[in-house]
Amino acid sequence: MLDIEEERSAIRRWQEDGDRRALETLIRSHARLAWSVARRWTDNPTHLEDLVAAGMIGLVRAAERFDRTRDVRFATYSVWWVRNEITDALPHVRGVVDVPLRAASTSQAVTIVHGKLALDAAPEEDDIDILGNLPDAEAGPEERMLLQASENVMIYALTEALATLPPLEEKVIRARRLHETPTSPAELAAALGISAGRIRQVETRAMGLLQRHLLERGFNVAQLS
Repeated sequence: MLDIEEERSAIRRWQEDGDRRALETLIRSHARLAWSVARRWTDNPTHLEDLVAAGMIGLVRAAERFDRTRDVRFATYSVWWVRNEITDALPHVRGVVDVPLRAASTSQAVTIVHGKLALDAAPEEDDIDILGNLPDAEAGPEERMLLQASENVMIYALTEALATLPPLEEKVIRARRLHETPTSPAELAAALGISAGRIRQVETRAMGLLQRHLLERGFNVAQLS
């Protein structure tokens, strides 16, 4: 964990300057929080990685919104965002609830059904336990999983954003932006039966929709440029 001066410095550099290295430092130092929350829902390695990635997005959102004037550590503030992102991700991860929902607390079930927790609510006892019992720095397999999840945060968010696009926009973005060898507008136009100019219009509109979605998820312009 960073000390409080290092923590506040990283948050300030991210919020004011869009310093991606500062964000990475902050997220990596709190990544075990995402892992600790995620493992309460599953012990399946594949599902766990997906949920950890969602929790990492929660850390990014917390970093974007953290009020540096408040007398609270980032870990305490960010646990709410981590829980919210993970519970929001549960319906999208097939078969993820390896721990039966009946074993979860009533408050967790309500969160899944009704959405976000209040950010000014008092921490629950189980959240305090999470903060007090994070894995230590020598946890090799966990560390590797967290590092992989950190690298996958933008991919996870982009995949989620793609799913919000209309079918044509998604097809154009995948062909033009996500293939190792992008399809040219002319080739894609011929395949889809529309003009190359129309392909460019659709691509421009789709990129705007993706950027807006990612900005709403807590990323900022510096990350998306």
